[in-house]
Amino acid sequence: MGQYYRVILGNTIGTACKVFDRSVDGEYIGAKLMEHSWWKNDFVNAFAEKLYLHKKRVCWVGDYANEPEDFNFDFEVVVNIPSYQEVWGENVKLCGVKKSDFTLDNKFLLNYTTKEFIDLNEYKEKSMDKQGWIIHPLPLLTAVGNDRGGGDFHKGNIGFKNVGIWAWNLISISDKVSKSFKKFDLVYKEEPDKIIQVMTLEIDLKSKKILQHVRKIDSENILDEMYKIIGCDLVELVEIEVEGKFYDVYCDEEFLLKNNPVPTLFIDSEQILCGNLIFTTRDEEGNAADITNDDVKKLTKFISKQENKLRGYFAKLK
Repeated sequence: MGQYYRVILGNTIGTACKVFDRSVDGEYIGAKLMEHSWWKNDFVNAFAEKLYLHKKRVCWVGDYANEPEDFNFDFEVVVNIPSYQEVWGENVKLCGVKKSDFTLDNKFLLNYTTKEFIDLNEYKEKSMDKQGWIIHPLPLLTAVGNDRGGGDFHKGNIGFKNVGIWAWNLISISDKVSKSFKKFDLVYKEEPDKIIQVMTLEIDLKSKKILQHVRKIDSENILDEMYKIIGCDLVELVEIEVEGKFYDVYCDEEFLLKNNPVPTLFIDSEQILCGNLIFTTRDEEGNAADITNDDVKKLTKFISKQENKLRGYFAKLK
């Protein structure tokens, strides 16, 4: 069986919540996530209107979202956090919506928790598939329990890593954006995601500094992409462990054969990597996979620590 969804809507502090059952004027819309999460869906658009010029908190909660960590949201301000029973308990009072002509065209989706915005016209253009279908971003951004049942937005699709990242954040829909908000680029498509995010250490010849970057590369042409970034003909993979998680580091296999190789990462006294480096994670099939924002933070801390070790190592050799 597939997973069914209900929507919980709260005020700015997460109280005065209402639970919606996807009915429009008394008629039910498809319960599975990818049955109703579409740009022109009557329920989703009518519900989205409740966020127009109003700050609210939203979760699109699946009936399989009953794991202990599902509602472990971490906010800097005090917010009431909903529970599974509030949405799927036996005595939950359910609400419907009235059909509306509201759409996301020419609007912005604002996140006051993260100070980010999505240009919905741009999102619409980038997320349209070959048949002209567009996934509505609101259900996926706020989904809890996704990828556990039929009809979900599954792993491997474009944008999968961004499912649920705005769940119970303070959000609204508006005609304009504050200058203090940063643009968040978002695309959702039920198509294989060929782009992965990596972190790099690259030697800048002008400043003579080692700079850290986060880049997007095409996984279907990953070797060619690596050759260009590293500047080599052969790559070598080195596995490292940082805070209990393993990462793959790609480097020039022949860096020792080149003139004046520049050390960039100290692993230990017997292994020092030189030249440009690429950091990735690994998926279940052993292929290079995304570096997340949390991974970037961990690796940045690790690299800084290892940089001090690198200096100490060469100081002993003098």
